[in-house]
Amino acid sequence: TASLRLTGTTRTDARFGITFRDRAFPRGIPASTVTGTGVSVTDPLVVSAAAVHRGSLAALVDEASLVRESNYSDGSYGIFRTALERARTVLADSASPTGTLMAAHDALRSAIAALTLDEGGYAVLQAEDPDRMEGPSLVKEAYYSDGDLGGVTEGAWEQYTDLDFGGVAPRSVSVRYANSQASTAEPSSVDIHAGDADGPVVATVSLPGTGGWQYYTTVRAAVLDPQALLKASGATFVFHAPSGRQWVSNFDWYQFSPEAAPSSSPITTLATLTTANATSTGDGSLPLKLSGGVFENVTNGAWAEWRDTVLGDGADTVTVSYDKPRSRAASDSHIELRLGAEDGPTAVTVPLDYTGSGWGTVADTSVRLDPDVFDGTRDVYAVFVSSTQTDAQPYVANVHSLTLTRQADAPVVFDATAFEGDSGGGLKSEPATWSGAGSATSLGGTYDGAWLDYGDVDFGDSPKNTVTLTYVNNSARCGTGSAVQLYLDSFDPDAPGTPYATVPLPVTGSSWSSGGTTSLTLPEAITGTHAVHLRLTTNADSSHPYVANLGQVTFDRVEAPAKTDLSALRKAVDRYEGLA
Repeated sequence: TASLRLTGTTRTDARFGITFRDRAFPRGIPASTVTGTGVSVTDPLVVSAAAVHRGSLAALVDEASLVRESNYSDGSYGIFRTALERARTVLADSASPTGTLMAAHDALRSAIAALTLDEGGYAVLQAEDPDRMEGPSLVKEAYYSDGDLGGVTEGAWEQYTDLDFGGVAPRSVSVRYANSQASTAEPSSVDIHAGDADGPVVATVSLPGTGGWQYYTTVRAAVLDPQALLKASGATFVFHAPSGRQWVSNFDWYQFSPEAAPSSSPITTLATLTTANATSTGDGSLPLKLSGGVFENVTNGAWAEWRDTVLGDGADTVTVSYDKPRSRAASDSHIELRLGAEDGPTAVTVPLDYTGSGWGTVADTSVRLDPDVFDGTRDVYAVFVSSTQTDAQPYVANVHSLTLTRQADAPVVFDATAFEGDSGGGLKSEPATWSGAGSATSLGGTYDGAWLDYGDVDFGDSPKNTVTLTYVNNSARCGTGSAVQLYLDSFDPDAPGTPYATVPLPVTGSSWSSGGTTSLTLPEAITGTHAVHLRLTTNADSSHPYVANLGQVTFDRVEAPAKTDLSALRKAVDRYEGLA
């Protein structure tokens, strides 16, 4: 009898055989006469990992059985349920081979990862798709949007029922709308009632003029009675127009939020730049079209001028309303704002992400401005730029408007590349490689111990309690534990000491195109003017020398979210405690 002993572990099945030579046996017995499992390719020895994978799948099924349908969207839960039932069927078959067990495990794991939370009352409420609505002229349409509610007159209303806020009371509501009134006209409004139209008014949203039906904007207002809205589990939007005005607005969508609305930072619109008030334009590679109040046929090199634009004490934000389809626009298309001359230096670059697969999806994007640059009376130029255009994708975008605004006690925002001094060693400004960077450039060549000096920064009189960074932490090239250390007022590169705050930079993906955003509540809110230094840290090695690429740094005041009411849950726990 020949015995074989194996040691070690395996997660896959293994098949093998033993080959004997004649001299392995005494008294001239030929090896060909030896029989048994393992000495023939048709009857190999088999080491099976099925038991290991069966145990792993059983544990995952037990975990998945805790998932409840009501917490997730119908689509993702349906896929999950199918994968779970398949896994249970595979486990019930004691003869299921390793490959089948592994496939069932992978399918169930993927379905779990793909489960999408049902946002309930916090989901976007499409204005054209309410549960009920009433008004003499209301119409569901798609006018400069992918769907909106039009024909809205005084007293018209629409209602949304079964709004499950998950026990967290809404503290604000956002409304996206458009109208034909000037920004200086008396605004329309919408009252939001808890429950039916005769329920208490929990919020009133003012709707200033946007200057044209194609110019959508989003406003946010406080919910003044969160508990009434939470208790009602429904909301009715009642629309109002000033006396003598026929139309209230067109409405795209609404959304409630558990976050508080900004309470002390009103936004003033200083200028809305459109085709109607452009003083001059220039063609790109194709003739520029201005039909319908929209810049169309926009290609690389096209431009528009707005002479003598009054910006007062200075604009701190520009918001561009545009339509950029993936099928027809160049990937790197953007807008460069210049002051004084069309061929002058670029004052700010506005990146344009894709808005949809084809024409017809309008979106807004905003970029911070330096109010000390965009102030007074200026000749403003928008230059439309791209370098990756092709015959199939020749366009920059269709541009509806550029709106310059100023916010009282605005957030403090600066690009990571706007440093006045640095530690050298390869730090560099380079094009941002990810969408959502908030800047056309990013800080690259980062390394452990690198530092940057941003000079004196005025945080204003409104306390800033949060710092937010846009960044890329590429796991294929960045070290572990990457972070940004913030120093205020004093900093010694040779003995940096304890930072004012440390902002972790979690991994965002395995490439430089996978960006993210991270925020940290500061130990104490900041006001006044302070010298600002950032120091970068990571655990690097030869293959992972970088900290991260940094896009934009923002200091702002963020209200704490509403606390979840856990009283009902605690009562249920007390009631059923001890039950098996």
